[in-house]
Amino acid sequence: MHDELAPHYCHPEPRASPKTRRTRRTGHHLYLVEVKWHSEPVGVQDVQVLVSRLFVRPGEPRGIFISASSFSQAAVNAQREVASQKVLLLCDLYEIVQVLEREESVGRFFKDKADQVIAEPSSSASA
Repeated sequence: MHDELAPHYCHPEPRASPKTRRTRRTGHHLYLVEVKWHSEPVGVQDVQVLVSRLFVRPGEPRGIFISASSFSQAAVNAQREVASQKVLLLCDLYEIVQVLEREESVGRFFKDKADQVIAEPSSSASA
């Protein structure tokens, strides 16, 4: 990816929605995806909403929470508390931009991140 494109990923248009929710099936896993474009780090309440959706959804859905402004420590702690029961990935938008700039696979990035959460649930969140 060219350097001049990266700012478009990091700074949404002013009229852009502050949040986006999607459902995505990758391989045999269903992922609930939430994206926040807040100017402040995402707080625990937003993470808890996605966690509650993971618990009420049938099967074993996983979650991906992407933030343009990182996560509060309380949000990271909430992810760690459920890591032994649900796979929830906290991801800074900048991490995805870096993957794209290196022309690497975003799918591989998320798979590696999920594998890390499963292997080391207490130390897996981005802060």
